[in-house]
Amino acid sequence: MKQELTQDAIEKLQLKYGFYFTELNEHPQALHLLIKLADTCLALDKRKEALLYYKKALGINPTDEHIISLMQNNFSTEELKDVVFVSKPKPFWSDFRALCQYPLKKNGWLAVFGGALLGAVFSSMPLVGGFVTVVFFLPYVFAFLYAILKASSKGDAVLPGWPDFADIWNEIIRPYVMILVTCATSFWPIIIYWFLDAYLDIHFRILIPIRLVFGIIYLPISLIAIAVYDRILTALQFRLLLTSIWKIRNHYLIAVVACVCFIGLEWLLTLFMPYYLILIGPFIFWIVALYLSIIIMYILGNLYVLNKERLDMFYWV
Repeated sequence: MKQELTQDAIEKLQLKYGFYFTELNEHPQALHLLIKLADTCLALDKRKEALLYYKKALGINPTDEHIISLMQNNFSTEELKDVVFVSKPKPFWSDFRALCQYPLKKNGWLAVFGGALLGAVFSSMPLVGGFVTVVFFLPYVFAFLYAILKASSKGDAVLPGWPDFADIWNEIIRPYVMILVTCATSFWPIIIYWFLDAYLDIHFRILIPIRLVFGIIYLPISLIAIAVYDRILTALQFRLLLTSIWKIRNHYLIAVVACVCFIGLEWLLTLFMPYYLILIGPFIFWIVALYLSIIIMYILGNLYVLNKERLDMFYWV
């Protein structure tokens, strides 16, 4: 039998409801807000509204065992008759063939081929090719990779489409800025060294390799955090993110080593690209770069899906 709430408890829940509702309007894809709002609705006995928010949360991350557990424990089979529960995907390291096929599934090969062709055209433009590639095409590619990370972190096994220019801020510019800020947060000592090398003393230079290793270790969890939490400054939560790395250290080590290997393979292959062939050389380069970058984003998304319950940072407000 459900315990009756006091008037004071009801007022506090209503305040929480208003707060979470307002925050959700600003961040409609924030998974932790959907769950907290659903929990509050359930406490206020607003069952239909609670179920609605749980469904939205499940739509964002269909394999989230925490959401599935909340729904199954609080609602009857009849209430959940139209809900489809999805099982977790396999760890990326258990099926190397599936990992390599991910960028090419369904129409994925068209996305890779089309992106590479576009990159080749931009890169081969006389005089302005470099400028156009850096200013216009790279943000588009980064936004695409961000979309892949978001999709794979929800358990999606199919490559998403390229970003839509109709919503250029949310689809392209914002994800691009988020990735840049995250990379800068992870590698800021290297960036300082790059610009101020002549003015730095020997002690700072000695620390550069250590900072580089830290950046390589810290960047993956930062990218996962901004993709799932959808906040641009999430990468600055150093203590929280480092704690999260420790919680999933075994899987995290495998993922980081795999990402470094794919990046190394990409760098190695670029050394032998026939850049002297107009269009063909850049096209091959972008095929390789996009294909391997997509695999890296999938690895990070898969890492999050496998350890969702242990990465409780994404439920924090």
